[in-house]
Amino acid sequence: MKLSAPMGTPGSYYDRSINRESRNPEAKSSTSTPSDNHSTTVLPDIRPSYREKINDFGSGDSLRLPLNLTRLELMKGNDGAGAAVAKVHGQAADKKQGDFRLLREQPAPQGTAMLKSAAEIIMERNKELSALGAFTATADVSTPPDKSHFWSGNTFSNGKVIHSAVMTAQSIARKTDGITLEMTEGGHHLDNYSGESDSSLYLKERFKYASPTDASPPGYAPHKALIEKGVSRLGVDMLKQTGMDKTGATSYIPTGKAPAVNMLWDNLSMRYANQVSGETVAVHAISKNDPFNQDATYLANTWNAKERPILERNGINIKELYSENLKGELVGPSNGARTDWEGTGGYHGNVS
Repeated sequence: MKLSAPMGTPGSYYDRSINRESRNPEAKSSTSTPSDNHSTTVLPDIRPSYREKINDFGSGDSLRLPLNLTRLELMKGNDGAGAAVAKVHGQAADKKQGDFRLLREQPAPQGTAMLKSAAEIIMERNKELSALGAFTATADVSTPPDKSHFWSGNTFSNGKVIHSAVMTAQSIARKTDGITLEMTEGGHHLDNYSGESDSSLYLKERFKYASPTDASPPGYAPHKALIEKGVSRLGVDMLKQTGMDKTGATSYIPTGKAPAVNMLWDNLSMRYANQVSGETVAVHAISKNDPFNQDATYLANTWNAKERPILERNGINIKELYSENLKGELVGPSNGARTDWEGTGGYHGNVS
């Protein structure tokens, strides 16, 4: 039995933050697959000549908030409002992507109209991501004293997760009226953003277009800029919110190399850790003696690189539970079928 494995091994699931095991890390089980023609209907490929213009499309103007979803509501921490703002732009982007597909299917060439449509899709996707950035700055991730629960480290066997850290942590938390990040109001909204639980792969695919590639120039990270722009529009001091101000850090998103979904979850994770009071529990579904605990990949995950340091700086007592402490408590991955978003660009029209 292989107790642990780095991300990217067969059977591992999408990592929602840098080198961190997924909240639902089981091998993919899906009732749907990408359609045969999805490769040509994923967000139009703008990388060769238009990627550098991404920031020019819809990132400079203000977010078009519906009248009942104002900046004031966002500042009040109305999680539903924050997620809804993003979904308004997401739905607009999807409608325009449907229009793009119709243009592509016309018998006569529609090059100019298709290019205009592609730009409109990008504008709405950019606004959606910026709104999600704003959401992570204000969403409610609070917990009562002594009730917070963290998680990290899954048990693998033959490349598949057999003990899930997140599912085990949530099971333990429910028995003691505790709360994991995903069980907070803010965490729940982001976790279910696609309409299903565990929306990480959906979000990764949806904003992949704005992520740098190996060929991108140094510092090119439109997704990072869009998330930061959404936060800055609310006037939120995220360095203080995340506790990073205590380290002398100048940015709460230190690198633009991670996918947008990683950055969104890290914003929530750091804010969640920074608000903890009393004692906290960290659940690890692996053995304390597992060599993977000392692996560079594991040490760089969200728990070790972000959440734990914040808790320690704030003087929080951490009760760590490993598999040897969890006899009868370890839980496997959820068995519910979910949409396979791989290769779809995060667009429902590419899933059959």
